[in-house]
Amino acid sequence: MHERVARRAMNRWCATDRVCVLYPWVVRGVTRHDRRVSQHRTQIGGTHLLPRLRSEFLQEQSTLDRFRAELEREKIQARKAQVKSRQTIDLADVKLTAAEREMRRAEESIKTNAISEIDYERARDELARARVEQS
Repeated sequence: MHERVARRAMNRWCATDRVCVLYPWVVRGVTRHDRRVSQHRTQIGGTHLLPRLRSEFLQEQSTLDRFRAELEREKIQARKAQVKSRQTIDLADVKLTAAEREMRRAEESIKTNAISEIDYERARDELARARVEQS
């Protein structure tokens, strides 16, 4: 009797091209009664799937691969931005150091009247600009 029910289920499964949930033992593997069904099914990891399900699986796997590639591109872009920011900060530090050094020279030179008041103010402005860029 069990064999007759299984054969009926296999015929139903083959005719409707769907997995019959009333007979779960049919999906588990290919029996001696369903050779023609096994020719129309694709096997992945020991489980028989309909070709439509395999196609959907491959599409989703392709989408996952695309998202992974996009994630890696975004990581690379983030690293590039981080390096560029670090370079900008380092450059601002160098400009500040140079402006502080120039201001010290200008202060010494103004005491001895070696430079004009305009040159002294220019050095002071450069120092202020370098401080703003650095922060």
